[in-house]
Amino acid sequence: MAMSDPELPQDPARTADRPAPEARLEAIVGARNRERAREKLTRICRRLNRDPEGVSTWLDAARDLRARGIISEDVWHYLAEAFIQCLVDFASEHDPELKRLSRGMAANRGATGPRPALYLVKDNAPVDREAITAAEERREEEIVISYLRRFRHAEVAELREKDLSMFYTRVTNGSEEFGGLAG
Repeated sequence: MAMSDPELPQDPARTADRPAPEARLEAIVGARNRERAREKLTRICRRLNRDPEGVSTWLDAARDLRARGIISEDVWHYLAEAFIQCLVDFASEHDPELKRLSRGMAANRGATGPRPALYLVKDNAPVDREAITAAEERREEEIVISYLRRFRHAEVAELREKDLSMFYTRVTNGSEEFGGLAG
């Protein structure tokens, strides 16, 4: 059976009528209608919220577009953050520590009366909402860094570890640029 035999199975991750992620992402960043482009990106992210392993494919596609000069470094970081947020959304539903922290705040929301910065948790002990939020953010970042390294995107993991504010400056700049791309 020759390699070009049409009866060979297709890549199960794609259908014949759906382009590869890199081509889809290139179409999104090159679209004239920015609202439509954002809608397409949002649909992709909704799917990735249920499939953290799929994030790797989309990060690779965005990195390839950056390497080919189709998007800037800032737009690369903007897209990376969009895909990273999918990892956080997935982890918030599946990571035991994040679920525990979230339940601790949600279960007693408002139980402390006029002290909005405090919530009651186990044994009615008051806990500072800011401390729980900080713990959630630390855990989310641990998860993100772990996934980024596993997905071979150590450069993004390192920037986030060394200078998270610079990462988010690039994300903000990329968001602005993405809004103005090709339109």
